[in-house]
Amino acid sequence: MVESIGTRLTTGPIPAVRVTLDTPPAPTPATPPAKTGTTLAADMAAAPPVDTDRVAQIRQAIKDGSYPIMPARIADSLIALRLQWKSNNEPA
Repeated sequence: MVESIGTRLTTGPIPAVRVTLDTPPAPTPATPPAKTGTTLAADMAAAPPVDTDRVAQIRQAIKDGSYPIMPARIADSLIALRLQWKSNNEPA
């Protein structure tokens, strides 16, 4: 069995001890505020989200005739696009 530790009332007020912080907390870096819808739209409209260097490389490879054409990869991409366009009620 568990034995009781007793019920003894305190005889006076219990003194409160002030807690002090040994070291100050490290400052947190400020984060920039989130962009609003109009600011974000203006930034997106300023320049298209296209890697122009990569586009230039692909165009040069097509001109040189060194761009790899893989029919299986093209077919896979077309099938994936078709599946994304398909609604739930439409047959494949």
